[in-house]
Amino acid sequence: MKKNIDTLTSFRFFAALGVFYFHVSNVDYAGLGVSFFFVLSGFILTYTYFDRLQMVNADVFNFYTARFARIYPLHLITFSFCFCLFIKWLFNDPLWFYKMVLNLLLLQSYVPNQAVNFSYNGVSWSISCEFFFYFCFPFLLLLVRKVRLNLSLPIIAGLWLIQVGIGLMVNPNSEAGNWGIYIFPLFRIAEFIIGMLICLLFRKRSEIKPNFVVFTILEVLTLCSIFVVHKLSHFIDPALRSGIIYVPFIATMILVYSFQCGVVSKILQHKFLVTLGEISFAFYMIHQLVIRYDNLFITWKGSQTVHDLFLFVISVTISYFVYTFYEIPMRNKIRGWVSLKKRPEKAKKEVYQVELS
Repeated sequence: MKKNIDTLTSFRFFAALGVFYFHVSNVDYAGLGVSFFFVLSGFILTYTYFDRLQMVNADVFNFYTARFARIYPLHLITFSFCFCLFIKWLFNDPLWFYKMVLNLLLLQSYVPNQAVNFSYNGVSWSISCEFFFYFCFPFLLLLVRKVRLNLSLPIIAGLWLIQVGIGLMVNPNSEAGNWGIYIFPLFRIAEFIIGMLICLLFRKRSEIKPNFVVFTILEVLTLCSIFVVHKLSHFIDPALRSGIIYVPFIATMILVYSFQCGVVSKILQHKFLVTLGEISFAFYMIHQLVIRYDNLFITWKGSQTVHDLFLFVISVTISYFVYTFYEIPMRNKIRGWVSLKKRPEKAKKEVYQVELS
């Protein structure tokens, strides 16, 4: 099993925090966080599986099982809590069953309708996209393995320019246009593929002699560039920013931090931050539920900042316990059940470890 890249694990929490901040303050860091997740997902899966996933039935089946076990149990439990939250008003919606089926099958991101895309646990639209990426990954990996190193950057640039071209042709203010460049998996998969190609560049790290000072400067510059671009592009539609504008800056930042050589990386490798990164998926999936239950049952009369901090602490606390006592055990059980059916004797002795992605 490959060594985890702890800096990127920690960054996952800050990406999820951006989504949380958007939902409590309406300051749009959500698109930045989602785009980071999509690019990082392609990078990490390529890093993890490049040498050990072959196009044979057993490998592909095990990969799909691992991906299902990684995200579906948490999706299912958060959906269930959403169902309980909305049940009072649920049957007044003539499309409630249609939305429910699409959510359970993680197909809600394929419908050009925001009422469907963001139904139940609204953040799960991105998991719908991720499921599509996971399905495509073994086939994309076949192609990525054939890409020569000197062609990686031109292909990345080409994919990004295609995104730009499509973005210029659609109207992001229309529901169909916004869906097409922000929600639709076939458009957002470009970020995932760019992450895969960035990993190809990282795999040549043996030819680079890390320099602490140089990488510290690069880490600070790439991190600052993200915030500068976010501030300077505030007048651009959020859909265009998330799926297009942010992408090259996020990809560069992921590549720089994957080397873990600068002072910021040293900070991000602290155990506390890595732990927050490990619970980031649970935090991402749970925080909006906490906000909605709070809006429904609690009347807060104090400082909004204190209230937001309260919601943050509650979300993190619940996420930690869900990650520890539900997400990890369910992930291991599902993978264990599948292996037990396929290889009973070997599976009894196998110990599953938590993957970074």
